[in-house]
Amino acid sequence: MKLSELKNYLDSFLEIQKFKSDRFNGLKVKGCSEVSRLGFAANCTFQVIAKAIKNKADFLLVHHGGWKETDSEMAKQKWDRLRNKNISLYIAHASLDGNKQFGTSKTLADLLNLNNQKSFGFYHGGFAGVCGTIKPVSLNTLKKSVEKKLKTRAKAFKNNNKGGRRVAIVAGGAGGITPKFLKEAKRLNCDTFIGGSAEIFQAIYAKENKINLLLAGHTATEQPAMEKFAKHLGKKFGIKIIQLKEERF
Repeated sequence: MKLSELKNYLDSFLEIQKFKSDRFNGLKVKGCSEVSRLGFAANCTFQVIAKAIKNKADFLLVHHGGWKETDSEMAKQKWDRLRNKNISLYIAHASLDGNKQFGTSKTLADLLNLNNQKSFGFYHGGFAGVCGTIKPVSLNTLKKSVEKKLKTRAKAFKNNNKGGRRVAIVAGGAGGITPKFLKEAKRLNCDTFIGGSAEIFQAIYAKENKINLLLAGHTATEQPAMEKFAKHLGKKFGIKIIQLKEERF
C-alpha cells in the first residue's frame, strides 16, 4: 500500500490533531513510498531498529519514538539510521494512549476484565486512564494475574486491606512526576492503582492516601495496545505485521 495512504489513515484514526500539544505523534521519518511490511514495538531503540532492518520492514510503528528529550544525542542517530535504510517511522504516543478503541490503558483494562469502565486522567487531547471494578481479590492475587497476562514481573505496594475491588489503570509512566492521576483515582474511590512505572512522589502519595499501588513495567503495560493496534492495521490493509521483540525496561 502507499505510505501516504497509511499515514493518512493513522493520522485520522488516531486523531493526532487533537493531540497537537504532544508533538511526539505522527510520521517523523519518511521512508519507502510503498509499505508491505510493518514492524512494531513500544520503543524506538537501536535493538528494535536492527530487528526492523533484519526483518526488511519498510515502516516502523512505535509508542516512544527516540526523542531528543529522552534519548539526547542518540535521537538523531536513530532517526538517521532509519532514514538511511529507507524505513519510515511513525510515532503513536498520546494519540494511542487516548484512543477509545486501542488506548494503552483501555487495552490493559480489557485484558484484566475490568467491568463498568470509565475514562479519566486527561492527557493532552484525550484520557489516559481507565477505572472500573473487578471481582474482589487480594492484592497478591491481582499481582499474579497481571504478571501472567503481561508475562512480566510486577511490584506491589500494599497500602490498604481492601485488596483489589475498584481499580484505576494508567499504563506506562502513570502520570510522570506528579500524582495527579492518583488523585483522580482517589476521587473515583479506587482502592488500587495499576501503572507501569512511578516516581517516588507517586509512591508516597499512594501510601499516604491508602491506595494500593501495582507497577508492572512501563513497556510491559503498553505493549498489548501496540500489538492489538498493529494487528488491526495488518487485517485492514493486508500488510505483513512483524512484532519486533525488545528488552523491557
